[in-house]
Amino acid sequence: MNQRAQAIREQILELAGEYAVEAFAPAPFVPGQSPVPVSGKVFDGSEVALLVDSALDFWLTTGRFAAQFERAFARLIGVRNCSLTWRKRRRADERTVPFEDAEDALPTALPADVVILNPPRAGVDARVTAALEAARASTRAIVYVSCDPATLARDVGRLGGWRIASLESFDMFPQTAHVETVCELIPES
Repeated sequence: MNQRAQAIREQILELAGEYAVEAFAPAPFVPGQSPVPVSGKVFDGSEVALLVDSALDFWLTTGRFAAQFERAFARLIGVRNCSLTWRKRRRADERTVPFEDAEDALPTALPADVVILNPPRAGVDARVTAALEAARASTRAIVYVSCDPATLARDVGRLGGWRIASLESFDMFPQTAHVETVCELIPES
């Protein structure tokens, strides 16, 4: 990045922080009048600036923040590598990265120490559970993050040879029927 582009970027990030302070300034809570964010989100100017920073790179699901997170997360869980997304191929200009679906990429990515699944509401494809079942001997755990208990139950049922080590639900959307569930699966002895 040239010096002018870097100077503009720094100015934008500074303004994003200032914007957050003005636009999202904390106000006194008045029972019955003050809105309560359903998601319970709490952020400040630095988080707004980081979001704008990633948008300026035009990487919203991968990129330098994701790469930094992958390295830190791998250290945290004690494995060599962690991949948030599957990269099918990179164009020469590295501006676009087409992704493979998990059911296509997972068989070639295994074996893995730990597999983290966070599928859409429909759950995972049967080919994903079949690949995980085949890799049971070399995989220490599966961490399945689900937004639908019904599809979580269906997918766990497809994983013969695995047992639930822990299960926790999070009511992230109060006063709705939606819960997030984190399920840790380990191979049966």
